[in-house]
Amino acid sequence: MNKEVKKVSLNTAFESIVEQAAIKWFRDIGYEYLHGTEIPIGDRGSYSEVILKDRLYNALTRINPTLPTSCIEDAIRQLKTLQYPNIEHNNKEIHNIYRNGAIVIRRDSKGEEIGEIVKIFDYDNVDNNDFLVCNQVKIKGIGVRIPDLIVYINGLPIGIFELKNPLDEDATIEGAYRQLNIYKRDIPDLFAYNEICAVSDGTEAKAGTLTAPWERFTAWKSIDGEHDVRDKPPLEVLIKGMFHRDRILDLIRNFTTFVTTRGSIIKIMAMYHQYYGVNKAVKETIKAVSPEGDRRIGTFWHTQGSGKSLSMVFYTGKIIREKALENPTIVVITDRNDLDDQLYR
Repeated sequence: MNKEVKKVSLNTAFESIVEQAAIKWFRDIGYEYLHGTEIPIGDRGSYSEVILKDRLYNALTRINPTLPTSCIEDAIRQLKTLQYPNIEHNNKEIHNIYRNGAIVIRRDSKGEEIGEIVKIFDYDNVDNNDFLVCNQVKIKGIGVRIPDLIVYINGLPIGIFELKNPLDEDATIEGAYRQLNIYKRDIPDLFAYNEICAVSDGTEAKAGTLTAPWERFTAWKSIDGEHDVRDKPPLEVLIKGMFHRDRILDLIRNFTTFVTTRGSIIKIMAMYHQYYGVNKAVKETIKAVSPEGDRRIGTFWHTQGSGKSLSMVFYTGKIIREKALENPTIVVITDRNDLDDQLYR
């Protein structure tokens, strides 16, 4: 065996070790696992299908038990219909359906039209959803690509991982990011449903949205929100931190937003300090306004450039859902005009 062939074999072996470790960590937090070749034919009619159809149908039927089959099928049609020529617009539309459900029309026994909402994820009962991780799923688009890992919730591919060999000096984590951009070019339909893109070489792990430049890919440093974890592999912390079944649904519903700048859509998801900080602030808010509360919530402190404005947005978006707060009024005080404009957008 020549040196070049031997190097390729070792790279493949080490990448496989990282891949198998990631799969184990997903299984540790309650995900089912299938190799890409084990996905049932009924779920994917062809390699060009990116949704697992049977899993999606079964999940929506379970989550929406009172709705007729026609409503479920209409919701699936909406999810499968990509209306725009670019990934970002399609992703924004799909994300809105993830958050708010699919609006469908059915007819009652008198033939009158009735509007219904088909929930895509069950945000109130996490166990009512279907969590799956798959490796080596072959996808055909402009070209044929095989991402290292795809994460599905209810048959929808919400996460993608690209992994590299930590012992190969040429295979960098930034190279994994560039590989994701190749996937976006060659298998764009997969990214219409995406919420998180992640890259790792085993020693480093970072995540971002499909529109994030490399500089905006960041590590997730805490599993429980109380302590930064330094004695576990960063990839394990990212998986068990971001993709914990409760947390990933919370991130999708309450900690993702879109900004349009000069005609371009930018998708933003909270960093770990924003996620845990906002949730603590929400908890303290509810406690402060309770009958036993002292009406003092506290201070949510940030360093400069760490995303104060977005934390305000996520905090506001989450507390308006809290029934205990009875539709609160939010007052935002800033010391710069550009912050007013930024927060307004």
